[in-house]
Amino acid sequence: MDEGSLYSPLRWSEYEALVKAACRLSGLFSGASAAPYVDYRFAERLFVRCAGARDNSRRDDSFDAFVQVYESLRAGVGVKTFTDRSGGRPLEKVAEFTRLARLERLAGLSPEALVRKVAELRRRRVLSDASANGVSLAGSYYHCLVRGRDGEGAYAFVHEETYPLIDLHGLAPLDSQGRPLDAYPRELAGTTVHFTDGCRSYAYSTSKNVLLMRFDLHAGRRSPRIPVEPAHDPVALLLGLAGEGALWAAGQTAPPEEEDRRPYVVLPLYAPKSLLSASPQVGPKSGINQWNAGGRPRKFGEAYIPVPKRLHEDSRLEGFFPAADGVCRPFRLRLPDGRDVRAKLCQEGMKALMSDPNDDLARWLYAMIDGSFEKASLRQREVGASRPYTYEDLEVVGKDSVAVLKTDEERFELRLLPLGAARRFWQLEARGGAPRTLGGFKALLDAQAEQDAQEGQGAG
Repeated sequence: MDEGSLYSPLRWSEYEALVKAACRLSGLFSGASAAPYVDYRFAERLFVRCAGARDNSRRDDSFDAFVQVYESLRAGVGVKTFTDRSGGRPLEKVAEFTRLARLERLAGLSPEALVRKVAELRRRRVLSDASANGVSLAGSYYHCLVRGRDGEGAYAFVHEETYPLIDLHGLAPLDSQGRPLDAYPRELAGTTVHFTDGCRSYAYSTSKNVLLMRFDLHAGRRSPRIPVEPAHDPVALLLGLAGEGALWAAGQTAPPEEEDRRPYVVLPLYAPKSLLSASPQVGPKSGINQWNAGGRPRKFGEAYIPVPKRLHEDSRLEGFFPAADGVCRPFRLRLPDGRDVRAKLCQEGMKALMSDPNDDLARWLYAMIDGSFEKASLRQREVGASRPYTYEDLEVVGKDSVAVLKTDEERFELRLLPLGAARRFWQLEARGGAPRTLGGFKALLDAQAEQDAQEGQGAG
C-alpha cells in the first residue's frame, strides 16, 4: 500500500491479515447477508498493535490512542468502526454527555441553545484532552475501519480524516437530510437536532445524550479495499482454535498488555470536605484556586491537588507516599502529557500535592481545564475581578479526579479520571477497600456509567 495514502503508520500486511481473521468470525454476531461485524474494542486494539500506538481507549477521553509522529509531535487518534452506508456519509457517535444530562445541565433548552451548549462542551473537552495529554490537534485524526457488502462480496477498508474542533461561529441548523434551514425550530421535533459548523455536519440525540458527526467516506484518505470471507460455520472455527492467544499468533511481537498492578490512590480536584457530598465544591481560595488566596501577593499558577485527610488515616493506604513524621520526601511525578515534574506532599497535615516549581503542575491543570495556560491566564486579566475555578468548570471537561500510581518510592504517575471517580473511590475505601488495581476500579466505573446510561435512556 502507498505509505502516503493514510495518516496512520500502519504495518499494513499485519493489519490486513487480522481484519480478515476477525471477519471470519462475523457470523457469530450477524446474518450471512449483512456487512461483516467487527467489535469496536477489537478495532481499537488492532490499531494500537499495528500502528505502534499508545492505547488510551479505556480512559474517559476524546482520543482512543496516541501516535508519536515526531519526537515533539504527538497525534491523538479517534478509532471507529462502522458500516459503509448512507451514501458514504454515515452519522457516528463522537461524544457522550450522559452525566451532564442526568444533572439536567442540558434540560429545557431551545434547539438553538442546545446546539450551542453541546458544541461548546465538545470543543472544551477536546481542547482539554489535547492539552492534558500533550496532543497536537493539527496532527490528530480519525481512523475508521469501515465494513460493507455488495455484489462482489464482503469487504473492509480504512478511512481516515482530520480530527476537527467545532467552529462556534459557523453554527447553523440543518434538517434530518442535511439540508440548510433558515432558522432553528422553536421546539425539538423528535429527539434529534441537526446542525453544521460550516465544515462538518452534526446531530445531537436527546434520547441517548450523544453527539454524532457525519463522516465523509469520499474525502479524507482511504486504503485499498480488503476482501473478507466470513466463515460459513464460525462455531466450528472457534472449536478449531489451538489454544490461548491463537487469534493473535500471526506476526506476534509482544503479548497483549498486562493489567497495571501498581498501587494507586484517587484524589479529587475539588475540596475534600465535599468529597461525599451530592454537590461538590471547588474552594475559591484553595486547591486549584490557590493563586486566588489572600495573605501575600500571589501569581496565577499557584495550585495544588487536594489530598483527603483520610488518606493518612487509612491503614490500607499507609505508606503510599514517601513520608515520615509528617514530612514527605520529594519524588518524580509523570504527568499525562509525558512530562516528569518534581513533586511532594506539602502544607499542614500533608494536605496538598504540589510540584516544584509550583506552576509546573498548575500549567498542566489549567491547560486541561481551559485548553491552554494562555487562555486560563485570562481569568486574572478580566476586567473587574479574578474568576476562580468552580466545580462547573470540571463538569464541562468531564474530569474531577486524578489517579496517582506508585512505581516505587521515587517515581509516581498521574492519570485523569472522569466525574465522580474520587467520590466512588473513597466510598469504597470506607466500606472496606476499592479494587486493588486501577484497571479494576476503572471497570467498576465503566459498569456504573453503562448502567446510568441505560437508566437515562429508559427515563427518556
